[in-house]
Amino acid sequence: MPYEDSLIALEELLRVSQKTVIISLPNQKPVRRFLLSFPYVRQLKLLVGSPFYHPKTHTFDGEHYWELNAKNYELKKVLSDFQKIAEKFNKTIRSNRLFDNPYHHFFIFD
Repeated sequence: MPYEDSLIALEELLRVSQKTVIISLPNQKPVRRFLLSFPYVRQLKLLVGSPFYHPKTHTFDGEHYWELNAKNYELKKVLSDFQKIAEKFNKTIRSNRLFDNPYHHFFIFD
């Protein structure tokens, strides 16, 4: 759905939710995955973004109207918009990309 409609939908999700809301959004910014293993220690998983990444304009491909870190939809802007909505419902936001599937970015509203 278009960005403005998704903000309205998020507000409705938070309004009717009594507990946690989790959403997943596609993230256009590429990352490199690094897995460091040390004996007798847990593995360290790192996602490192490219310092030379420049946002591209997203074109609708039949699946996504917009993606995180595309031009005009930078993570900082989207997170700010989400924070404004979350504050209305006394919710906090956690944001995370998973090592195993870094194309998706998760937002958890508690």
